[in-house]
Amino acid sequence: MVFMHPDLRTAAGHLVRLRAAAELLHAPDPLDALRYTDCAPAALRGMVERARTAQKPLADAHIEYSDARIRAQFGDRGSELAVAYRDEREATERTVLAGLRVADQLDLLARSAARHAVEIATAADPACVLVLDGDLTPEPAEAVHDACAAIVRSVEQHLAAIDALASEMDGLSG
Repeated sequence: MVFMHPDLRTAAGHLVRLRAAAELLHAPDPLDALRYTDCAPAALRGMVERARTAQKPLADAHIEYSDARIRAQFGDRGSELAVAYRDEREATERTVLAGLRVADQLDLLARSAARHAVEIATAADPACVLVLDGDLTPEPAEAVHDACAAIVRSVEQHLAAIDALASEMDGLSG
C-alpha cells in the first residue's frame, strides 16, 4: 500500500508485522484504516499558491481601475466595479489563507496518526511475533485485536478533525 504522506509511508513499514498478524486473526487491517488519514499537504499548498498567483491579475486590475477612477475623477460613479474587484480579491485571499491552514492541519493530523499507529504497533509487536509463529492463544490474539482496534479508533478521531476542516472550507464558498 503506497501512502502519499511521508510519515504515513514510514509508519507503514512499522505496521507490517501487525498487519500480517491481523490478517491471520481476521482483525481490522491497520494499514487500510491508516490510509483514510493520508494526504499530500505539499501538493495542497502548491495548489493554493497557484490559486494565489492566478488571482494576481485580478488584484492588478483592481489597482489599475482604482487609479483610473481617481484620474478620471469619477467619484462614486463606477465604484460598483471597484467594490466587485476588491470583494473578489479579498474572497480569494481568504480562501488561500484557509487552504494553507487546512494543508497545515492535514499535515499535523497525518503525522499524529502515523506516530500513534507506530506506538501502538511497537507495543503489540511481541504479540504479533507470537501469532505469526502460530501461537493463537487468547493473550497474543487479543493484544493484536486490541492494537488494530486502537488504530481504527485513532483514525476515527483524526477523521472527525478532518471533517471539521472540510466544514471550514465549505463556509468559504457560501
